[in-house]
Amino acid sequence: MLSNDRPSDTILIFLFGRDRRSVVVGHTDYTFLLVDPGTNEFVGLQIEDFLACAVKDDPRLARLLEYAELRGTTRAEVRQERSHQPGAISPRDELVQDVLNDPRLGLPMHVSLGQSQS
Repeated sequence: MLSNDRPSDTILIFLFGRDRRSVVVGHTDYTFLLVDPGTNEFVGLQIEDFLACAVKDDPRLARLLEYAELRGTTRAEVRQERSHQPGAISPRDELVQDVLNDPRLGLPMHVSLGQSQS
């Protein structure tokens, strides 16, 4: 389950649903692991400053918003914001780029399609 809270600019990724008890453990400047305190099992991820920092560092993360439960924003606003991000490419080109860069294919080089003109 994915949940985005726009006012706090946070996205939560719950691997086993929202009801799993967890504690937050710092990981990087804006990412935090959600860990089950009884088993120490990784159960999710919390990303703070999602649009302000995380998406600027890795624009591919913006795709999470397409599948997230949204609070404080709409799907139309998400699409609009995404299209104006530096380095934004079309969803089709992004998918092709991900497939071509998949290490399991064993292709010899990194593939970048550049910025979309659509």
